[in-house]
Amino acid sequence: MTRLFVFFSILMLFTLRVSAQSVSPEAIESLSESLRGIDSDHPSPESIDSWFQDEEVRIGDEIGRVEKELQAFRQKIKFLETQRETLQTQLAVFAPATQSPEALDLYRDHIQPIFEKHCIECHGGGKIRSGLDLTQRQNLISGGDTSPAIVPGDAKASLLYQMVAHQTEPYMPYKEERLSEEDISRIGEWIDLGAPYPEESAAVANAEPLELQVTEADRDFWSFRPLSNPTPPETVGSGWAKTPIDRFILSRLEEKGIGPTPVAPEQKLIRRLYFDLIGLPPSPEEVQAFVEDESPDAYEKIVDQLLASPHYGERWGRHWLDLARYADSGGYEFDVERPTAYHYRDAVIKAFNEDLPYDTFLKWQLAGDEYEPGNPTAVALTGFCTSGPTISNQETEQNRYDELDDMLATTSSAMLGLTVACARCHDHKYDAIPSRDYYRLLSIFVPSERKQAFMCGLEKSIRSTSLENEWKPPLNEAKRNLDILHKPYRDEIQEEKIAALPIGATEKDLLRAPRDNENARQRHLFEMFGDTIRPRYHEISERLSEAELEENDRLREEIRGWEAKLGTLPPKALTLTDKHDEPIESYFLARGDPKNKKETIQPGFLMVLKPDNSSVWNAYAETREKTTGRRTALAEWITDPYKGAGHLAARVIVNRVWQHHLGQGLVRTPSDFGIQGQPPTHPELLDWLATKFIEDGWSLKKMHKRILMSAVYQQDSTYAESNSRVDPDNRLWWRREPLRVESDILRDSMLAVVGNLNRRMFGPGIKPRLHPDLIATGSTQKWPTLEEDGPKTWRRSIYIFIRRSVLMPLLTVFDGPDATQSCARRQTTTIPLQSLELLNDRFARQQAESFAARLEAEVGPGVEEQIDRAFRLALSRAPDEKEMQNSLSFLETQEVQYEKSESDNPTGDALVDFCQALMNLNEFVYVD
Repeated sequence: MTRLFVFFSILMLFTLRVSAQSVSPEAIESLSESLRGIDSDHPSPESIDSWFQDEEVRIGDEIGRVEKELQAFRQKIKFLETQRETLQTQLAVFAPATQSPEALDLYRDHIQPIFEKHCIECHGGGKIRSGLDLTQRQNLISGGDTSPAIVPGDAKASLLYQMVAHQTEPYMPYKEERLSEEDISRIGEWIDLGAPYPEESAAVANAEPLELQVTEADRDFWSFRPLSNPTPPETVGSGWAKTPIDRFILSRLEEKGIGPTPVAPEQKLIRRLYFDLIGLPPSPEEVQAFVEDESPDAYEKIVDQLLASPHYGERWGRHWLDLARYADSGGYEFDVERPTAYHYRDAVIKAFNEDLPYDTFLKWQLAGDEYEPGNPTAVALTGFCTSGPTISNQETEQNRYDELDDMLATTSSAMLGLTVACARCHDHKYDAIPSRDYYRLLSIFVPSERKQAFMCGLEKSIRSTSLENEWKPPLNEAKRNLDILHKPYRDEIQEEKIAALPIGATEKDLLRAPRDNENARQRHLFEMFGDTIRPRYHEISERLSEAELEENDRLREEIRGWEAKLGTLPPKALTLTDKHDEPIESYFLARGDPKNKKETIQPGFLMVLKPDNSSVWNAYAETREKTTGRRTALAEWITDPYKGAGHLAARVIVNRVWQHHLGQGLVRTPSDFGIQGQPPTHPELLDWLATKFIEDGWSLKKMHKRILMSAVYQQDSTYAESNSRVDPDNRLWWRREPLRVESDILRDSMLAVVGNLNRRMFGPGIKPRLHPDLIATGSTQKWPTLEEDGPKTWRRSIYIFIRRSVLMPLLTVFDGPDATQSCARRQTTTIPLQSLELLNDRFARQQAESFAARLEAEVGPGVEEQIDRAFRLALSRAPDEKEMQNSLSFLETQEVQYEKSESDNPTGDALVDFCQALMNLNEFVYVD
């Protein structure tokens, strides 16, 4: 009876969902016939179960069909509404405005002067921001990139009026004072009178909107100007300043009448340096040695030592991988793995460790295959362009343009700090970037393609490619023949397994049918039974005849032989190259739609950074033989500080280095140096750093040292109320901001402190243990099921396999990036899940157990000795007297509790709790 009740509930739900909508008579008759099929007097439980299962599936399909019909109907309504709005707009455009003398006088005497003073510069004076041209009534009515700007006769419904009245954002005039109430009132009155323009003609009404014109005023924006190379200012408090950087900082502090914070204690400084440069805590012995070193260059020696550490590349490579949206899978529904993508991650780490000049680093990421095709690192670095998410099961023109857009968007934001991708569908709303510039840049990537390239020298790569082409065809042929041999038995076994399942006939038919990813019911069935119905090799081999078994063994042996040969070839990496050396036509797409190609377009660069003189850099492209060379031209332009965008690229990267060392950048929008971004707090300092960076040969390690040796970096984090009243956001850098370690570094620190960190570098990504429930949420097995982690997975977090659909909770909950787009600055949230993760996660408990074992092994059973050693390992300092007493009390309380619960080792369990509590302290999670 319960099943009948559920069925009628479903039936009622179905009736409610399709009521007041058109339902076919066939559907109603089918339901009636199903009801008549039940023997209501003597139904058996089996018949009810079977009938219920079949009807549940069938009714679900019927609901799905009706919902699709309803969705199609809604789309038709939406289309008709759009058509109606278009017609209304066209009628409004061609309908003559009210040409009353009062209205025309209002326009000439008041509206036109308001527009000319506050609006025309961006909306019609050679520049058309947001697609809105105020010089033509037709364009004012049809609107810009969002919607019509005015509704003639109705000011309150007009977007233009709402913006100038500050009722709707963005408020206009943009970033200027609000218009007077009198001006706003007159604009409203003019719109109510029909918004007439004098001497309006049909030719003007039908004129095309002008494209955005880039002017010298646009090029005078602070981030687009050439580097100024200022002289460090003179200051009064010269005793504090250690480097020219400090003079820039101190000058501004003195202007505001406040002073900097004194230098941090030595224990804090060394801990800060270790986390900033290598992302690991110093050992107690390293801290002690630094504290006791009284030589004047003790601090500098630590800086040099850490910059030379191989862990430096792991730490700073992670920052760049955030920008590059690096992952080991493609994302989206299928999230196909990229097993060779890790070579890009390894190449980034090596580049940082070797202090590869930053301009070369950028060039190789865009065109390493063109610059040095025989250099594995250069070729692997082109993985920057291939790291974005892709839809792997559909090769459509739309998906291809989305992929190219991702390449351009990431290149512009990561390297230039500009949101160029905003100009895909229309001229950039804020920055002087016309859509034409976007498509000129996009055409550079159009000839490119992803390619698996051998990681070896050029000659060996050519030889390996030849051998691969020789060995792969017979391997594939052997696999095909083995599949043909197995297929009849595989189908037979699968059919038997489907037939044996305790499900209805309709569900079984869904399992037999070809996979349809849009069929939610079928997808759910495969999640439940996919592994159960899969034939195993031993099941197939048991059914083979003697002759077939002999052929099976021969083919398997042949496959192993060819695979062994292929295994001797060098490893491959996912890279980018061009399909051939001939350019491919590229188009200007109206509104970014591949189906609406306006015209062919040639490669070029951003006019706002320099007038269009593409030939300067395209000369580099002409020397390429096997590619178009377009990406080389782009790379040369981006890194040219005098004729191209190199001055901006230098500003962006030194700002990123400053940000990671001091918590905020001099520009606090690190990937937006445009109008919508924040201006630099110290523009002269930013230019001075960028100039020195270029003079030092684009050396990142020299830039690190320049910043780390400054007094502003070495300040303590002590809070000063008097300073805070003047500068509450610390924009003048009067103290060091306490910084929480990133999620990766938190995990690495736990492993390092307890002595479990496996420091092996490079290679394929590791897959640490995840909770089985997290793995089970996918439609396929996307992560191995591990009972416990161990030394193989206790490597640094940068080596964790990044699967976009299966992210590690520990990394995610502490604000790790999702790898879907470039991440310039990780958020720092504080939520309960973070504490719960560190308290309840099996990994955290496992590390606490190892921590306790380390303490017992190193200092023996002495409780105070264990506490002292634990503090020194975890926090780089000894406990004070109060902390020692609190720790002793905690251990005693926990031991009593474990004794009451009859623990086998109450003392040991209490020590594990103490170790876990120590790794939950703010001081463990925060630097300083």
